[in-house]
Amino acid sequence: MKDFLDRMINRPFTRFGLDYNFQHEGKFVIIPDMLRRCKFLSSSEKEVLYELISWASTSSFYINGWCKVTEIQISNHTGLALSTVKKVVRDLAEKGFIIKIQDFDMRNKYHLITFDKNPWIILSEILYEIQSQADFYYNKSLIKNEDSRSDIGLFRKNWMRSVNEFSKNPEFYRGYIEKVNSLLVKQDDDDCNDIKEIIKEIKSEVHNILGEIFLTYFE
Repeated sequence: MKDFLDRMINRPFTRFGLDYNFQHEGKFVIIPDMLRRCKFLSSSEKEVLYELISWASTSSFYINGWCKVTEIQISNHTGLALSTVKKVVRDLAEKGFIIKIQDFDMRNKYHLITFDKNPWIILSEILYEIQSQADFYYNKSLIKNEDSRSDIGLFRKNWMRSVNEFSKNPEFYRGYIEKVNSLLVKQDDDDCNDIKEIIKEIKSEVHNILGEIFLTYFE
């Protein structure tokens, strides 16, 4: 795998005998799965975030997580319409993934916010943890009940549908986003244990809501 990645990143066109470097050769960014798979981000939002991460990773700013790039450049590199980029930037700022400010030269500067301050990432990870527990019992049931594979498969399919429905409906998740966000705003080192306990409570409540959604698929 290491050799495969090396050929992909550092020398993908060696076999052509080219003696010059392509603009992006040797350049790459690491995208955390909790961002790449976040259930509360659209594909357009992810594309813009990836582009900002790319700029920030090669930025000359003395503070980590900052970059300066125009919305036209973001549009050009992502293939998204400029109007879409403008909307996505606003949405990402509202969700707390980025802070956008205007520099002295009237160009935009962006600050990428760490995940420990983002309620959308936290709630998404709660959903994945619940899903992981459901998968564990699903696999365990398959081993014990080979004759009921189709029923168990339907159980898993509908549970995944429940998770996706929750993540797409603001009526389900809005209150929890607000609750987690209020916790993070007040956060300090002494409150970490309290936050942990409250997140456990949120997980339990979300699990119950998913169970209610799940049952509607069998009515």
